[in-house]
Amino acid sequence: MNLSIFAYLIAIPLLSSPLVYLVGRLGSHKLVLFGGRGWLVRALALIAALAAWWPFFLLWQDFAVRGERLLFNMESIWLQADGLSFLLAAMVLTLGTLAIAFSGKYMAGEVGEEKYYAMLLAMMGLMLGLGCAKDLFNMWVWFEAMAVSSYLLVAFYREQPGSLEAGMKYVIQSAVGSVLALLGIALVLGQTGTLDMDSIRQTITYSPTLLAAGALFFVGFGVKVAIVPMHTWLPDAHSQAPSAISAMLSGVVIEAGLVAMLRALGVLTGTAETWGMLLLAFGALNILYGNLLALRQSQLKRLLAYSSLITDERGDLEAKFVVRLKELLVSCFTIRTIVDNLPAGELATRFPRRVPAGETISRVEAPRGEAFYFIKSNGTESPARIKIRTPSLCNWTSVINKSIGHQLADVPMLISGMDPCFSCNDRMVTIKSNNNSQTMSWADLREYGIKKYGGRW
Repeated sequence: MNLSIFAYLIAIPLLSSPLVYLVGRLGSHKLVLFGGRGWLVRALALIAALAAWWPFFLLWQDFAVRGERLLFNMESIWLQADGLSFLLAAMVLTLGTLAIAFSGKYMAGEVGEEKYYAMLLAMMGLMLGLGCAKDLFNMWVWFEAMAVSSYLLVAFYREQPGSLEAGMKYVIQSAVGSVLALLGIALVLGQTGTLDMDSIRQTITYSPTLLAAGALFFVGFGVKVAIVPMHTWLPDAHSQAPSAISAMLSGVVIEAGLVAMLRALGVLTGTAETWGMLLLAFGALNILYGNLLALRQSQLKRLLAYSSLITDERGDLEAKFVVRLKELLVSCFTIRTIVDNLPAGELATRFPRRVPAGETISRVEAPRGEAFYFIKSNGTESPARIKIRTPSLCNWTSVINKSIGHQLADVPMLISGMDPCFSCNDRMVTIKSNNNSQTMSWADLREYGIKKYGGRW
């Protein structure tokens, strides 16, 4: 088999990354009739991810036939494909392809959508290269490049302070870890005179210098693996990054860091047993400490993530009101939690009267659906455009079927049961009967229902 196919596995996502970005920025989207720029960018990213499976399957077939690892070199740079490389590559391609496929609606219309897909493809290619590195320094280069691409994705919503804070914490901690790992590589080079993993295994002997190098590898790569107590960047990165990137962080980025750690510690044959026991101990600590942290979350967003959904066993109209009352109680608890945890200082703040020109989109998940807000500013004190789309409209059609068999006086309760917003309540209701029509306001309809049932509700 032509071993240049080996390079295609890494090159396809890496070379597709700038192509996707340029297509999204240079106006090629004007040729697309349906879906615009975003559609074309998503399509190219998905095609690139699917195309990377072709060299993967060819390499896997050759690996299965030979029964030994595959080697490929470009000048003095050697790459290898063994069982661990194929495992990591399969995870990267599977999760990366799914992340691109399911990011369509989630990322549609986001500012910098082409950057998102470009960096996601770049991160996939860099992780593939990391798994195939045969010497310590090139593995570190792949590792650091992968980290840079993930920084940009974690801080993708750069207009949000929380996202920038999470990205900065991630950058600082990962940079410190990368420096420590590089120092460990320098110690190994000074002790053995080579960085090739096979050569190091053959020439290495136990020494305190290599023990120190192993400690640097453990701490340096351990930051990316989020081993306790080097895990503090991970919760913020998950909560602030786009959902697909959170899946990539948990599903494959951390595992890529673990592969780099195992590769680095694996060449230190004289101390391998020591590091193996240490990894087992820290793995157990991660499981215990991680679950305990989940129980004591105090931040509102993380606290709600572990809360139960408010439900009722019944499916009638009364159950809907019971659920709404329970939600009011939870809202009171939420407000109290916010007030109790307010930082000391002034409650008032100053806002600029002139908002910089631009536009923004905000989406909030409400009990009855998604609330959508769009604001466009022209740089003056008054906004140029405001668009609010509430989820009540799509629920109004259900009132027709719910009203069958009920009295006119039941309509206010039926409408209230779907929990419309206040502005949606202030509507006019037209009643047609025997070719006669009567228009009633919400207040008139409510008063009619009260009279009908004699004030019982």
